[in-house]
Amino acid sequence: MQAQIASDVAQALNVALGDSARQQLAARPTQNLAAYDAFLRGDQLIITEGKTDIVAARAAAAAYRQAVQLDPNFALAWARLGRAEALRYNSGDQADSVLQSARHASDRALALAPDRAESYYLQGFIKSNIDGDSHGAADALERAWKLAPHDPDVLSMLGSFVSVLGRTDEAVEHYAEAARLDPRSVLVARRYANVLLTQRRFAEADSVASAGLRIAPDNSDLIGSLLTARLARGDLAGARAALREFLQHVEPKQFIATQFGYVWLDDSLQALALRLPPSAYADVPAQGLLALSQVQWNAGRYDAARASADSARQPFAAQAASHPDDFWAHYALALAEGAGGRRAAALTEAERVRAIYRPEPGSPGWTAFVNLLLQIDLASGNKAGAVAWTDSLLHLPGPTTPASLKIDPLYAPLRGDPAFQKLMARK
Repeated sequence: MQAQIASDVAQALNVALGDSARQQLAARPTQNLAAYDAFLRGDQLIITEGKTDIVAARAAAAAYRQAVQLDPNFALAWARLGRAEALRYNSGDQADSVLQSARHASDRALALAPDRAESYYLQGFIKSNIDGDSHGAADALERAWKLAPHDPDVLSMLGSFVSVLGRTDEAVEHYAEAARLDPRSVLVARRYANVLLTQRRFAEADSVASAGLRIAPDNSDLIGSLLTARLARGDLAGARAALREFLQHVEPKQFIATQFGYVWLDDSLQALALRLPPSAYADVPAQGLLALSQVQWNAGRYDAARASADSARQPFAAQAASHPDDFWAHYALALAEGAGGRRAAALTEAERVRAIYRPEPGSPGWTAFVNLLLQIDLASGNKAGAVAWTDSLLHLPGPTTPASLKIDPLYAPLRGDPAFQKLMARK
């Protein structure tokens, strides 16, 4: 069934405007034409083109903000504004003003339209992208689904959220319905490719992501899924070919800012990334330092990587102290503490992440948590722990495979370890 869904999605992704977008164009949710025009500009970016990168999120937020300024009672624009602000926050714009704007937009959307699915969609989106509350996100999307049972955006997002909780069969059903309702949706393709990756269905993920890129060739999430699928199968040449094609449609600096974890695939791209300041990765300096740290690590510059991440520690510590329930602040602080060799402090922060995130053992959410523990042990020099966590990842949902261990530079410090070599030799 899953292979058929993936095939149907890939075959149907042939025109740029999906059915859900057409339906939205047919029903004008405001009488203010200028507000509606601004709303459509925002939707073009994050709905029709399915973009989540920080540049698109900022532009979409500006458009939606203009829409609600022109029509303060435009409920759907408030819901979209909150969504764009949550995307900004998740992509690195983690100023308090962005967080407050997302939550204010959610309050306004719910007050204006308590019976609209989009109001609860936004609640779930914030719980997932800002709060790290996967259970709460799924609950909110299930409420949205009851209000809009035939909305592909709602169905596919619900599929993503329940997949994180390990409810794979439900996720597949939701994606099947979303694909049936709007098989040309870039949003559905992007989310479904990610779920296929967690299910280790790499060929199908490749097919869906490739088809999506034919419609939206500058979509950074889709290229990330495609590169991941090919590297998981050990197809380094295929990954590099996909990256070369993608760079025909975006500027190198844009790719670096949105997919810095893959710049090692191209020597000239990596050299450029290493020269860029933290501000090229994110407006928030600490976020930029963490991103640069990953680029440096993948380039084999381990001391520089640790120094960059360690420099981000104090700002993240202050953010975590002032926002004790901020999932991302604790996550980033755990990485920074580990990079500075403070493993015990890093594990304390990781436990706070687990308490907020509440991942189900064996689920994709648990995979994300184990990845955090792996990175802490790698950065702090605990090779035995890093090897053990890598072994765990090979048995969990996600793209970690023996083939990827051989080529992903994240694991380069472990390749001389006999225990790690046994992991690479697995079939």
